[in-house]
Amino acid sequence: MKIVIAPAAVALLSFALLTGGVRHPSQQEEAGVSEDYALGRKALKDRRWEDASAHFDKVLENDGKEGAGALYWKAYAQNKLNMQAEAMLTLKKLESRYPETGWARDGRELAEEIGMAAGREPDLEDETKMAALTGLLHMPPEEGLPIAKKILAGKSSQDLKEGTLFVLSQMRTPEAREIVTSIARGERYPALREKGIQLLGFQGGREAGQALDEIYETGDDGVKEMVVNAWATGRQLDKLEHVAKEGSGEVREKAMRALGVMGGSEKLTAMYRAEEDAEKRLAILQAMLPNRQAADFFKEVYRTGTPEEKAMAIRNLGIVGECETLNGIYESAETVKQKAVIIEAMMPSGCALLKEIMETETNDRLRAEALKAYAFSRKIGKNEIVAVYENDPSKEVREVALQCLFTGGAAKELIAIARKETNEDLRLKAVRFLSLMRNDEARAYMKEILEEP
Repeated sequence: MKIVIAPAAVALLSFALLTGGVRHPSQQEEAGVSEDYALGRKALKDRRWEDASAHFDKVLENDGKEGAGALYWKAYAQNKLNMQAEAMLTLKKLESRYPETGWARDGRELAEEIGMAAGREPDLEDETKMAALTGLLHMPPEEGLPIAKKILAGKSSQDLKEGTLFVLSQMRTPEAREIVTSIARGERYPALREKGIQLLGFQGGREAGQALDEIYETGDDGVKEMVVNAWATGRQLDKLEHVAKEGSGEVREKAMRALGVMGGSEKLTAMYRAEEDAEKRLAILQAMLPNRQAADFFKEVYRTGTPEEKAMAIRNLGIVGECETLNGIYESAETVKQKAVIIEAMMPSGCALLKEIMETETNDRLRAEALKAYAFSRKIGKNEIVAVYENDPSKEVREVALQCLFTGGAAKELIAIARKETNEDLRLKAVRFLSLMRNDEARAYMKEILEEP
């Protein structure tokens, strides 16, 4: 009997050029990526692993040009979610589909890191068994099930047991379903309960849905959060909406965030408009995933919301590319603090006003913030940053220019500045940046400084 593998379901901006965050280990990614890919990278930077995995799933569903990167970062997020078995399967897809790419090379490194988790050396026997697990799917159930049950009951590693449970969830036989469901209920192998709940979400269907309902009703907050994650995996928007309205604490917030990721903006918008509590309204806004369809709603929030809600609306307007709206808001802003918030919001879209602020704004801090935001959006090159450094009299702006050159890998330009800079503070900052760069020119210059008499 051949068992069909169910499609992988969803598990619950740009890399931070100036503020750190997750970075591709071997290369700098090109501009012009899809919206879901950019939002996935932003979620990684914010350590929102579930959101990131969901966005990269959408990239893969659309068969976009970023397929290799999406698979790598999905596996990265899955590993952070303690979904090591799924991460390894995702990395195998990466290796199979894009074997000659840098992403595949980095995927092999990530697989090794996963294998060495918790400070242990990779167990070659264990890894061999992990690789052989998929073979259970091609066996008749009467042969595959006893092997799977033996692994679960034995002293195998947690990774191997979770991988076995994942394979069982794909078998679609009554006994296999019963094993997964009983583990999800906490009736056996408690260390695998979270994985069992998660896999019920992957399975979908009436029986799995009923089991999740019962587990949610009888579980504590920790178990409820697991079920919310499973509902997100199965795109159960109505279930998530109910918890977002009726739940409490972290369980409620998790459901709201899941709704935002799963495209439930309309439901969250309705909740926001019906909610009177200011703290809850702000939580709803924080859960909303910015998208272009919600632009009018964010404008409404800016007009009618509290100061905190207005700030959130400004941020979201920037993410969805509403530069013209932000231009108008900037012109009407009265304080430097307000203008700085708007400049930061322009960062993801690289609004043209940033260049104008860099060139004409009289306030040093705002010029510095505009330069930082414009560099983040990659709308300005190394030579232009050097020109800003040479022509702007503000030390604050020039320090930001040095930071931009550093994060952009401009060792040659930083060395040139360090050689001729007469301000000792600025020269020292340039040298410190160079000392952190893994670059032959930078290392040679460090050696030159150290060998000076």
